[in-house]
Amino acid sequence: MLPEGHAALLKALPDAMYDARTRLPAMLMDSLDEQLRRVQQLQADIGLIEHGSDWSLARPAPMDGSGNWASASAAMLTSERC
Repeated sequence: MLPEGHAALLKALPDAMYDARTRLPAMLMDSLDEQLRRVQQLQADIGLIEHGSDWSLARPAPMDGSGNWASASAAMLTSERC
């Protein structure tokens, strides 16, 4: 059983996912791992913003060189579907 509350859930989720690896398909686990990584990165970004840091310096530039995460993400999604 997972705990209630955002912070408690994020803390318990890696262990729960580790335990689930033997019961869930690998493709689902890969997807869950990616989603957890994205949530953790968002949490880190939120923490930097809340503390007044220049969070843009903490993130690497988009791979397409545009400087725009939205366009880089869209380009990546489009290329993955081809």
